[in-house]
Formats: sequence, C-alpha cells, structure tokens
Amino acid sequence: MYSGYGLGDRHNFHSSHANAMGVLGTGLHGPAFLNTANPAAYADQVFARFTAGIDFVGVRSKDVDDQTSISSGGHIGAIQLGFPLIARKLGFAASISPYTTSGYHAQLAGTLEAEGSEPPTDFEVNFEGDGGLQEAVVGFGYQVTRKVAVGVSASAIWGIVESGQRTEYARTTDYLLSTEQFTSTRMSGFSGSLGVTFASPRLVGESDAFSVGAAFSFPVQLNATRTNQVTQGLVLIDTVGSTIEGDLTLPLRFQAGLSYAPSPKWLILADGLFEPWGDFESDYPLLGYEPGQEDAFNSRMRAGAGVQYIPSPRDPFASTLKRTAYRFGLFVDQSYIRPVPDYDLKTYGASAGLSIPTVVPGTYLDLSGQIGFRGESETDLVQDLLYKFSITLNFGERWFLQRRLR
Repeated sequence: MYSGYGLGDRHNFHSSHANAMGVLGTGLHGPAFLNTANPAAYADQVFARFTAGIDFVGVRSKDVDDQTSISSGGHIGAIQLGFPLIARKLGFAASISPYTTSGYHAQLAGTLEAEGSEPPTDFEVNFEGDGGLQEAVVGFGYQVTRKVAVGVSASAIWGIVESGQRTEYARTTDYLLSTEQFTSTRMSGFSGSLGVTFASPRLVGESDAFSVGAAFSFPVQLNATRTNQVTQGLVLIDTVGSTIEGDLTLPLRFQAGLSYAPSPKWLILADGLFEPWGDFESDYPLLGYEPGQEDAFNSRMRAGAGVQYIPSPRDPFASTLKRTAYRFGLFVDQSYIRPVPDYDLKTYGASAGLSIPTVVPGTYLDLSGQIGFRGESETDLVQDLLYKFSITLNFGERWFLQRRLR
C-alpha cells in the first residue's frame, strides 16, 4: 500500500555489482564492470559492456490485526550499455531503469443498510494503483589526471501513474450502482548530473586501492497531463473534461561514497544518498499530498555498506568457484513518503549475491537477492516484508581494436 503514496516507491539501481552489496556504488569504478551511479566512473572502461536483468519482487504485508496479504511479480530491471572511446581515459555509458514504481491493491468490505423497505446489501471498495516513472541516462566520463576523473550526464524521466477506486455492490438498485473513479497522470521532463571520483592506489600497502566519489543531480520539472474518469453502472461520466495540464517538481539528488580494496581478494564499499523531498511541488493532488502543502514528504536518505570476496581473482586457471565474487551488504532507507504525520518510514535490509564468470572472457552472470522490513503494524500502518531476486547478464567484449598485422 505504501507504493500508492506520492509517485510510488523510489528506486536506485546502478549496477548488479553494487546492488548485491546494498550500496549505490558512487565511489566505485573499474574496468571489470559498468557502474552508472556516478558519471565520472564512465571513464574507467576497457571492455564494451551490455547488461540486462530480470527482477522478481514480492511484498508480504501485515496489519495491526495480524491480517496478511501477499503480492509478487516480475519485470525487466535496468538495461545498460557502455564502452571506452579511449581506454581508461574517455568513456560513454547509457542506461534505462525504473525511477519510481506504483502497484497496490487494497480492499474494504462491509454491509450497507438500505433506505426504506430495501434489504441491506454487501459492498466492496477496491483501491488500486499501477505505473511509475522511468529514467534514461546518457553521459561521458573523462580521466583528467591519474587520480581524478569527472563526468557529466543528461537524463529524461517519463511515465504514467494511475490510481483509482472501484465500489461494487452485491445487489444494485436505482440509487446503488457500481462506481469506478480512475486518475491517470502522464509526466515527462529532463535533468542532468555531474560527478567526480578521486582514486589513490597503494594508499597503505603495495596492493591496496582507495577511491571516493560524489555525484549531484539537478531538480527536475515534469510537464504533466492528468485525466480523470468516473463511471457509474454502464455510463461514463467525465466530470472535469478530457485533460488537465500541470507541472511537478522533483528534488535534487546528492550522493557520495567510497571504496577500499585492501587486496585483490577483498573490496569494501560504503555510500549514502540525500534527496530533499520537502521541496516537492505539484499542481495535482497525490495520495499524501495536496497542492501547496508544506512538509507533506520527508527528505529521503539512504546509507549502505558491503563487502566482496574473490578467492582467486587473478588466476584464470582456478576453478569457477574460486573465481566467483561473493557479496554481502546491509542498508537502511528512509522513504520520502509520510503515510501519517510526523512518521519516518524506514526500510532495514540485507543483500547478498554471486558474480559467476562464464566461458566468455569478461562476461559474468550476476545473481543477487535482497530482503527487508518496512513500516510497523500499528494503528493505520502496516509492516511489509520485502524480498527481491535479480538475475543479470553482464556481457563484456573488446571493441574498436585495430589490426596490427595485415
């Protein structure tokens, strides 16, 4: 039900590498993977890479009366493409991934006492929502010096968010007709991001490496069109005309992170994100928000940390299990939505995954899973058990090689 508030659940997926460690990967870069969390990381590429994944997600909700509901489904995750224009100097990357998703179904049932001599009738009220926003990003990263890289990217955000209410009666009369009220809001807009990374190889010893990065995304103004539709019985009643034009303003985003590899076998990551959703503005009412309302939403904050271990990272003749990357991480995410006043909705979760090398050099099959708890089963709130399993193919191959012999 929480995904029905605002524009839906906020998402941040930048690489299966970082996702399995519970982080965004803002301070992570390297030629063995494609990371779109920070446009400066686009510079550090040797292989042309294409990644695509499938996500299987589920939610188990429990209310104060211990009543539960379960919903699940699957969808295509992020699709990413990147390649070097100059190896480990100048790189390009593009991606398409979910920005928000909304999908819920809640039901209220009861009995209506009819007027006069009419007997009472049972009724059901169904609250439903679907849709979400997508984000497409293209950008370039450039290695300015041996330690410093910068990047810039442009993004387009678009999508449709739908919500509605269906009231159905077991027995209809002249004044008891099933009613449907649905709202569809189509949105689109553009933004951009700037990023920087600073790397320091051999920070302490001869084989360690340290990197820190930061990225800033500008606010986004979405141009929107809303359609309201009311149907009673078999008759369509459009109460407000065909469409209503308006705007929504999404907040800026700032994220920073670091990575440290004490040896080729180990990698440690940590990062965080901040989005001031208190600055959100909309010409349309949304669940949890009315136009002009202040402090309807929280600032979104996220923090995570994780670790990766590869038993034999530099031995191409080692067994598959010894060349596999094993990942684990923890994270906490404070949502921007506020289902009740003065309440901070947080998700506490853990993630784990494997990156299995294939017979094609530079190509990996990444498997990852996440589990988390959100909210609490008190008064008007529910507690969600969230779980997700992802399968991602991380394909890498050298392009643009010039022949040395003729």
